[in-house]
Amino acid sequence: KPVLTKKNQIELDLKRYGRKYKFTDEINNFYRTFHPKGNSDKDKAHTSCHMKTCYMLKDSKIYKCPMEGFIDDFVEYYQLENITISSDNLGINIYDFEDKRLNYLSDIYQKPIDTCKFCAENGGEFFEWFMTKNPKYTDWVCPYE
Repeated sequence: KPVLTKKNQIELDLKRYGRKYKFTDEINNFYRTFHPKGNSDKDKAHTSCHMKTCYMLKDSKIYKCPMEGFIDDFVEYYQLENITISSDNLGINIYDFEDKRLNYLSDIYQKPIDTCKFCAENGGEFFEWFMTKNPKYTDWVCPYE
């Protein structure tokens, strides 16, 4: 919902630069999938994942999903010392050679990545989305993993 307030400006910028784009419908539900033990079967988690093709751009890198791109922020915010994975070693820099980007996107589309082990094997849980200034750790953790 925070992006909706900037949607018109984003559209103008995309059109000005001649970029193709597609906005999805407004999001009213959120997906809770975090499995903090990090011992999920990556193949099972990937198979049931609702975000496996939700590529994201952050700090000049393309990530397969929000979990991959934001795991270091999540770990820092909630001070999770038992998780040692960092998005610095994940994703691919958009300034790398084009053929490397295409191979990366093709590979991650079909295969699980290392951060899949932090996602619920059963697909997680949907809940009503709302904004909060102080999200709780339990807002992100899948309760039945």
